[in-house]
Amino acid sequence: MLRTITPPRGAVTPIVLNRSSQFARGLIAWFSLGDRITWGSRVAVDSSTRHHNGAITGLGADNWDATQRIGSVWLSTATTTGDLITIASTGDLVFGTGAFTVNLWAKFPTVPFTAPWINNRVTSTSANWTFEIYGHELEFHNGNARLLTAGGAPEDDEWFMATFTRFGTGTNEAHIYLNGERTVTGTVASNLSSVNNFIIGHDILGNGAGWLPDLGSGANLSDVRLWNRALSRPEVSQLYRETRGGGYGSLALPTRHLWRPAVAAAAKTGKSFLLFMD
Repeated sequence: MLRTITPPRGAVTPIVLNRSSQFARGLIAWFSLGDRITWGSRVAVDSSTRHHNGAITGLGADNWDATQRIGSVWLSTATTTGDLITIASTGDLVFGTGAFTVNLWAKFPTVPFTAPWINNRVTSTSANWTFEIYGHELEFHNGNARLLTAGGAPEDDEWFMATFTRFGTGTNEAHIYLNGERTVTGTVASNLSSVNNFIIGHDILGNGAGWLPDLGSGANLSDVRLWNRALSRPEVSQLYRETRGGGYGSLALPTRHLWRPAVAAAAKTGKSFLLFMD
């Protein structure tokens, strides 16, 4: 008889990047979160080829929720700084006037007043940005300036996929999508040139002097991805279809580790053995 064991709660499981997936092209950061966090060293692993691993503040292994999406992590604001992940500043994540895409999955017990998801905004002036939920709206900001707003945010306690795309120099066309459907189109011509740390889960104004209350009573976040290109409308729709069931879609290759010697031995002896699958 074969038995299956799974990694302990909060353990890191490998994700193999499928380089043949269309979503691997231009991928510059991929934080699946919950199942790609090494709690001992407090690192949120970047599963792209760029390896922009993030440093964890506040989060502990108990923040990993195995009952939620693959890779879901629970963030709260119970302390002064709350729970957050910091990705050190890098030229890879400075978009300037170029094209880029930000995509993530989130779920809130109650839709909060304001919740910055991912940003590099440390001042209220231009050149640094945030993608956030504000009340029941999805918003993209440059500094404190609200550049694009989409209504119709999801209901309480529902998983949803939020996407921002900009096509960059030439058109500056920008879009916000909710669950793979485009909800608003506009132009974002701003030069997002600030070289700041990237933050997942908080918004730090004044270089850390002022923390916005963020995520309300808390939130689950999962599968944060950034590209240095604008995903097309069909690509965003496909990404939603691929990942709405809780997996990583075509970006990840499924991995199965079978201990062949143990399989052979069990076949000969008829004894049970442990089969590790991830």
